[in-house]
Amino acid sequence: MLPDQLFADPAWDMLLYLVVAEEEGRRSSISRLCRAAAVPTTTALRWIGVLESQDLVRRTPHPSDGRIFVVSLTEKGSADMHGLLATYRLRPA
Repeated sequence: MLPDQLFADPAWDMLLYLVVAEEEGRRSSISRLCRAAAVPTTTALRWIGVLESQDLVRRTPHPSDGRIFVVSLTEKGSADMHGLLATYRLRPA
């Protein structure tokens, strides 16, 4: 399951953005994650590193533009996020 400290930090915004991007079949660059989390690049890179170390996201080179890295959920990250979101969907209002 996801560590509690991720919910109060830009990591949470990034993870939610990546879930939506995954559902819509979109690629997510680091600059898009910066905008989604409203943080500077240095902060985004630090949190992406944290998420990578927990096997929640991965960085891969863009297939046609070597200057850009694509960030996506790992299988574990996707399963954890979808599991968490399903838990909230099942709770009565």
